[in-house]
Amino acid sequence: EMKGLIEAVPPQEREIVPAARWPGDVLQAVERGLSPRIFHVSSHGVRKDTWWHDGGDTLLFHRTDGGAALPEREEVVDVLGSCGDGLELLFLNACASVDLARYVANKLPGLKVICWQGRVHDACARCFARAFYNHVGEWTGGD
Repeated sequence: EMKGLIEAVPPQEREIVPAARWPGDVLQAVERGLSPRIFHVSSHGVRKDTWWHDGGDTLLFHRTDGGAALPEREEVVDVLGSCGDGLELLFLNACASVDLARYVANKLPGLKVICWQGRVHDACARCFARAFYNHVGEWTGGD
């Protein structure tokens, strides 16, 4: 089902990077000329009160060396800013991403953000993503 949704978007208008490494894969895509309208992150949200991370709410990514990357919120804003003026929406499909979403929305006021306030089961996150992209596929424009 997801494959059908993905294939409905012309290849020149999409960039899908499973297990993207932060921030290298994103910055390389931007350097190749990708100018996304939607920046979708499916990841694990990391709360600031987690015993192994005290740098503020963030997301868990892979590093190039295979380790974990926990970017600071300002780095997330910087990378999103590098995506260009065409970026309209940040979709944080990650548990407890509301604080990061508020931070990003405050720093990039023209950007709309979708996120989760609490925990979300993987199956629910996938279902919500399917419904979201079904809506995007039917969208005719406007807000």
